Parts: sequence; structure tokens; C-alpha cells
Amino acid sequence: MPAWSCPRIFDDRSRYLDRFGTLLALTCAAVITLSLSGVTAATAGIKGPIATAVVSVFVGLTLLLALRASGVARTWVRLADAVVGLGMTAALLLVPVTLVEQTEARAIDTQAIMVTWVVLSVLAPVVIVRRLLRHREVTLRTLQGAVSAYLLLPVAFYYLFLTIDTIQGADFFGDPQPPTAFMYFSLMTLTTVR
Repeated sequence: MPAWSCPRIFDDRSRYLDRFGTLLALTCAAVITLSLSGVTAATAGIKGPIATAVVSVFVGLTLLLALRASGVARTWVRLADAVVGLGMTAALLLVPVTLVEQTEARAIDTQAIMVTWVVLSVLAPVVIVRRLLRHREVTLRTLQGAVSAYLLLPVAFYYLFLTIDTIQGADFFGDPQPPTAFMYFSLMTLTTVR
């Protein structure tokens, strides 16, 4: 391979290829978890960091499985493993820091975690759809992959809206809202329900 070329992005020989049933179950768990809890450490006490850790684990595993099931090449999956692993580790470290300091645990910035999830959650539906377009016939796995990609869209928007809210300094909805409002807004927008 010449020095100037990039490693292959996709490898259709992955052993995890087309495991969209597992991905669908994990995606549903991630959407439910995001709908019931937030990803902010600003909640008083230990509740915020624990919710952040649980959500980070669900979302991280979901996004990594999406990359594997879609046939993303091993080099890129390893890079994503490292990035998601760091994000999940940072979220898990918030829990003991909060217990020791009894503060809002600002030692680890949750913005970096959210930006990681924004990037990966935007890429996940794209690579899933790319894989589904290579299917020659519609099977149960094809349908599971399509529903997974569809359900990952509100996850991407959730993190995008939450990151914008955190970075802009003003409230996204005009007044303070719990993080669960961002998932509600994302799901309602996606399903066009009022």
C-alpha cells in the first residue's frame, strides 16, 4: 500500500457483519435509557454521574456494535474502540470523583463525552445504510438494520441538541430543561408527532 493511501474504510468479511438483531435490541435499550435519564453531571449528588455512566455505556456499546455490524474495517473500529473507551472511562470516573468531592464533579468535562457521541452517532446510521444498500434481498436482518438506523437518528440529534445547549451558554429551549427533554424533542421531531 503506498504511503499516501488511506486504510480501507469497509471490510465486508467482518465476523460481526449484519448482526442487526443484537444492534436493534441495544439501540432500543439506548433510546429508552436516554429517554429516562440524562447525561449531565449537573444533577445534585451522585444521581447525575451514575446516570451519565449508565447512558455512556449503553450508547458506547450501541455505536461500536453499529460499526461492527456495518462492516467498518478493523483499523477504524479499533480507533472507535479507543475513543469510546476513553469516553466511557471518563463517564465512569465521574462517579467516584463525585463521591469524594461531594460537588458537581467538574474534574472531567462532559462536553468531550458528548462531542464523541455526536460524531459517532451521526456516523452510525450512515454506515448502517451503506451496508443495507449492499443487501441483494430484503431479509429480517435488513429490516432490523433499517429500524436500528432509524432509531439511531434521534440519538444523534439528542447529542447534537445537548451539545449545542452546553456550548452556546444559553438555554436551547429558552428556559432550563432536563436532558430527557432533548430526547423527547428528538423523537417527536423524527416521528412528526405533536
